[in-house]
Amino acid sequence: MPPDDMMSEMSMVCPLRGGHITVESVGPGHPDKVCDQISDAVLDAALAGDPNSRVAIESTGKSRIKLIGEMTTNSEIDLPELAMRVHREIGYRDDEVGGVDVDIVKQSGDIAQGTNLKVKGAGDQGIMVGYAVDTPDFDYMPIAYTLARRLIQRLDAVRNARTLTFLRPDCKSQVVMRNGKVERVTIATQHTADVELDELREAVHREIIVPVVGDIPFDPRQINGTGRFVNGSFAADAGVTGRKIVVDQYGPWVPVGGGAFSGKDPSKVDRTAAYMARHIAKTIVMRKMATEAVIHFAFTIGLTEPDSVGVRVFGAEDPEFNFENWIRDNFPLSPGGMIEYLGLTKPEGWSYQSAASYGHFGRPEFPWEKVTV
Repeated sequence: MPPDDMMSEMSMVCPLRGGHITVESVGPGHPDKVCDQISDAVLDAALAGDPNSRVAIESTGKSRIKLIGEMTTNSEIDLPELAMRVHREIGYRDDEVGGVDVDIVKQSGDIAQGTNLKVKGAGDQGIMVGYAVDTPDFDYMPIAYTLARRLIQRLDAVRNARTLTFLRPDCKSQVVMRNGKVERVTIATQHTADVELDELREAVHREIIVPVVGDIPFDPRQINGTGRFVNGSFAADAGVTGRKIVVDQYGPWVPVGGGAFSGKDPSKVDRTAAYMARHIAKTIVMRKMATEAVIHFAFTIGLTEPDSVGVRVFGAEDPEFNFENWIRDNFPLSPGGMIEYLGLTKPEGWSYQSAASYGHFGRPEFPWEKVTV
């Protein structure tokens, strides 16, 4: 079982993380996540040469990889080579996909007129959500979410270190918690054809599950429950950018705004405002103003301020405190202001591609996670 200090924190139950909770995570080799990483690698490449690039790229994959969408940039990018490089770096062979097709045009002038450097308005309408909870040992995220992610990170680390040489990149995890205790763990991992299923299950339990959640009893169906999993990613399934928005954010027990993140430059407010909302929620919790916070923004395309700022807190230090006024007084909420505040057009020490695996929140390298207490 997990150590006593972990169990003590797990037993803390707040409104959006108590009771019976199930959360999943997926690895960088999952076909949808491969597409997310390709789309965000295009964004990184565009911003590297032109911080004012406008990018809205979707990637799809099956027998071939295809890039579609809009991009206006002065950067020179070899898109087919970039897509294959990402595919290769994740751990796949070039011969596992038949090539790359590109169908990209410039950003619509109708949209550009509301998001240009002079106006700096929202690139679309939408609702964005940020969340944080007082679980410092779990990255101020829902505990089940962080455990599911740590299982995937451990799988990847063990695979990359060649500790278990039969592991391949496509994988998923799922964690079930009831009343603050881990009740069930599910792992599905791609593997080479030469490993026996019993060997794989024992090794994954020993090297992955035990270090993350402890030596919990498990049914063999919790690890590769259908048995053989040799064909993964585009060899087994289709992938599309933007299909894992709940995995990207906080898990199913916290609302999401609905907009995907990957492949979108910072003028797309469904990405930038979600990052700012997380930053504000985490600031509230880390400053002990509340034990749990949910921030909602709503924007209209072309406008420079949110239509609404919604705040929901639990365990507030001062029940009468006006959080909405405090947010408006202390944080820039225009798209241009948020971009500048978070440094989103010139990533330093982080990349959008890296955000496209393991989730966008609860990882200290990102600027929206850095809070001054």
